[in-house]
Amino acid sequence: MNAEANCTMHDELRQRHGCVTFWLWLVLLINAGVTLQYLVSLVDADPQLPVAAVALLALLGACNVYAALLLMRWNKSGFYLFIVSSLVALAVNTTMLDLHPVQSVSSLVGIAIWWGVLQIRHDGRSAWSQMACRGLRLF
Repeated sequence: MNAEANCTMHDELRQRHGCVTFWLWLVLLINAGVTLQYLVSLVDADPQLPVAAVALLALLGACNVYAALLLMRWNKSGFYLFIVSSLVALAVNTTMLDLHPVQSVSSLVGIAIWWGVLQIRHDGRSAWSQMACRGLRLF
């Protein structure tokens, strides 16, 4: 049996708590909507907002969608991608959009929430403990 088939079979044996699955889908859908909102706002650009900041936030939203998909595929790299995306969003919000750092701290709170959600146990095993770090490839 090759490694890819073994990995797919192993994916089928893993189970996560329903709250973790709900959270993954919620984050995926919200980030898809946010990405679409930023892309639409590029067309109807507000002259007050820097276009580069809006484009970068749209790209970060797409990265978050990809990160959620990685986590759905039992890949720890999705969590690490969320961390990088959150830190870049914090930098964009505080530097390019001139938001106060306290207003931008929600991205850091999001990392803590993600960590907590991935620690929820199903049959005595957390989702995090069942994940592997396979790089940024989805399949």
